[in-house]
Amino acid sequence: MVTGELTDRQTPAFSWVVGLASIVWLWALTNATVACSLLLVPIAGMGLVYLFVAFVTGAWFVSESHRLFSLAIRHAEVSPMRVFHGSIVYLTLLFVAVGIDPLLPFQAPRRRM
Repeated sequence: MVTGELTDRQTPAFSWVVGLASIVWLWALTNATVACSLLLVPIAGMGLVYLFVAFVTGAWFVSESHRLFSLAIRHAEVSPMRVFHGSIVYLTLLFVAVGIDPLLPFQAPRRRM
């Protein structure tokens, strides 16, 4: 057999098999990420624009991870890459909101530490 060649009885080295434990871990990290991003409002004094973006995109991101979790429990075909791509979009929109929020003129005055 040639090196790197796969037979019917072998599995590829980089298979897309995702165990339930990995999905539970992904679900927990998603919830923690969204919770920490919402904590920036009271801790760092972020404004309403950031709060809106963090809440809406966070709700969408959590719903994607809950969808993956529920599919895995029902032993349906799962797509963890969908949640991965969702995390990239979520963080991109969140960082844009972090950059734009302090520049807006209608923000409430920031509290000093």
